[in-house]
Order: sequence, then C-alpha cells, then structure tokens
Amino acid sequence: MGTRQHGDDALCGMQVYEVERDFYYKKDKYWGRELNEGGFKNALCRFFDNGYGLRVNVICKVIKKLEELRRIIEKQSCYRFYSCL
Repeated sequence: MGTRQHGDDALCGMQVYEVERDFYYKKDKYWGRELNEGGFKNALCRFFDNGYGLRVNVICKVIKKLEELRRIIEKQSCYRFYSCL
C-alpha cells in the first residue's frame, strides 16, 4: 500500500558539483544509509561545498526551512511519519 514518490530510474542519493574541478561528486542512497554521526556531518559539509568553500547563503536558507518545519510540527496535536526500507 502507499504511493511511490519517484520513478524507477530516479537518482537517489547525493550529487555535488565541484566548480573548480568541473566534476560531479556522486554517492548513492546505500552509501548514505551506512553513515554514522561523524560521516553524516562530513557528508553535509561536502554537500554544501562547491569546491571554493561552504555555501553559507544556502546553509542559512536550509536552516530557515528546517526551523519553519519544526514550528509547524510543534503546533500539531498528533502526527505520524511513514517510511519504508
């Protein structure tokens, strides 16, 4: 039961363009599932780095969106999160 949010050919995982090297750094969802806390932190740093440094402006926008999501969730009297493996 349920719906699929992507097609069979969708790329899931992480892809970062490194400007200086003109290169796409790619990792799949299976790599992401194996990350521990330290690895996750490093992956976030890698994701927000374009090869010249951290994209602080983008990080600030993501933090703002996460704070908005948190405020919405806090207002709910009940909620459920669904996922599958």
